[in-house]
Amino acid sequence: MERPTIRLGYAGFQGDMAQWRGFGSDLFGLQPIDGERELRFRIDERAWRIAVRQDDDPGLDYIGLEVDTHEALDAMAERLRHHGHPAEEDPELAARRQVYRLLRTESPDGTKIELVIGGLTLSEPFASPTGATFVAGDAGLGHVLLLVPDIDAALAFFVDVIGLRRSDSIEVVPGSDGHSLTAENGTTSSPWRIFPVSQASTISILKLTGSAPSAGSITGQ
Repeated sequence: MERPTIRLGYAGFQGDMAQWRGFGSDLFGLQPIDGERELRFRIDERAWRIAVRQDDDPGLDYIGLEVDTHEALDAMAERLRHHGHPAEEDPELAARRQVYRLLRTESPDGTKIELVIGGLTLSEPFASPTGATFVAGDAGLGHVLLLVPDIDAALAFFVDVIGLRRSDSIEVVPGSDGHSLTAENGTTSSPWRIFPVSQASTISILKLTGSAPSAGSITGQ
């Protein structure tokens, strides 16, 4: 299988929108965009990268994975259906997300996945309320961590079906102080998150059980 270039285009969350506004804007310097249904944040030239809708049950709502071509998106849809996963084109949702095309599916743990092309870019420059700057653009949003009940099923879905590649993994021993990873550029990360060694979008998946937690990291390039 030829693996397409895949970026983490955006992520949606649910929770307290007022708390998220203070957290995202005042603390991290994200540019808030208020809407009727949700609060959105900008970090670059895209219309938005992070969205939050009001809900009493906080957590991840969906993630958007972006590809460059119609052919890549159609190939993903074909693989999803071949492996028994839904792949539903949704023009109405695409308009709300401000993308050209959008396919809806779900990972084995139930995480809503949106496969898209053509995110809206604004002529108005990103303006952080705190003067912050972010590395995004062609690298996408960057990184997301998923907690899953079955790490093998998650790896099979994201690698064999979606087309990401596995970059690294880590196992944490219960009762230890944890481990750290050293990337090729000499930086280290905590044992609970695995960062890419380049500016490629990355998904880390983590399974917590009664024995040793284990994690895998998969990247789009």
